Formats: sequence, C-alpha cells, structure tokens
Amino acid sequence: MGFGDVKLMGVIGGFLGWKLGVATFFLAPFLGLLFGIPKLFLKKEHVIPYGPFLSLAAFICILSKGVFINIIDSYINAFAYLLNAL
Repeated sequence: MGFGDVKLMGVIGGFLGWKLGVATFFLAPFLGLLFGIPKLFLKKEHVIPYGPFLSLAAFICILSKGVFINIIDSYINAFAYLLNAL
C-alpha cells in the first residue's frame, strides 16, 4: 500500500464509519486477488493498483452494510465474551 491508499482508506473510514472501514480493509484484498491472479498469469505484470479495489470494496460495503455490521458485531461480542471468561 502506498500513501495514497492510506489517504483513501482514511476517507472511506471517515465516510462509512469504523465498522465498515474495517470490513472494507479486509474485503479489498480478496477482490484484488480475484482480478490480480488472472492478470498475473495472462499479462505477466507484477504491479496491481490497490485503490480501485478499496473503492470497489467500499461500494460493496455500502450496498450490504447490514450484513457487514452484523459480522463485525458478532466478532466484537465473541471477543468480549472471551475476555470476560478470562
């Protein structure tokens, strides 16, 4: 990630909130893999821009924000339960 990607992630996190920002951060690499692996084998290029995949992941998070917020909340609840058990 370059510094432009960091700035883009900051804008996405500020616009969508921290929960969807985390979901975007973890969804973008998988989208990059879907497009990057065929490009690597077909064109032999090793440089793949990351910003478009961050933007696409943010768009997907906007469209299905209820699902991603429920996933983040379930992880937070599980982590809190584990901390209380200790």
